[in-house]
Amino acid sequence: MGVDVADEDGGEQQLPRREAVLQLLDTMVADRSRPSSAGAVVVVAIDDHARLVAEDAAGAEQVLCEVARRLDRLVRSNDVLGRLDEDRFVIVASGLAPEVTGSLLDRIAGSVAMPLDFDDSSVSLGATVGVAFLDGADADGSTLLAAAERDVERIRARRA
Repeated sequence: MGVDVADEDGGEQQLPRREAVLQLLDTMVADRSRPSSAGAVVVVAIDDHARLVAEDAAGAEQVLCEVARRLDRLVRSNDVLGRLDEDRFVIVASGLAPEVTGSLLDRIAGSVAMPLDFDDSSVSLGATVGVAFLDGADADGSTLLAAAERDVERIRARRA
């Protein structure tokens, strides 16, 4: 896979992948004894990714890099943006309470839905956004990530 996002100096960087994200989540879970340890795991699944790849695999990767840049602009400095696989991103948002998450999810969906212009064409995307919250229950990073991914699948099933 190529570059996921440009950093603030105009350089290029790879986003953390699944294993690194799981380590971050495990750290967040371990720190939940602190009062400010509320947090959420947000999974952003790009809709119709298979269609994009079938039409133009190199173009699909360009599109996903632009989506990563857009998501990177939405996350706070203490949040972590990662890439789980070809069509899924994750945001680890520490200190994010459930009552304020709706606006973040709306901004994510809106950012992905904005048309992307490449060469002589424009691409419109959609995304399914799932979330899981760090609560008082015993959990680990894998459990939280799996819950957010199940939320994505639940939302997609409801749409079908």
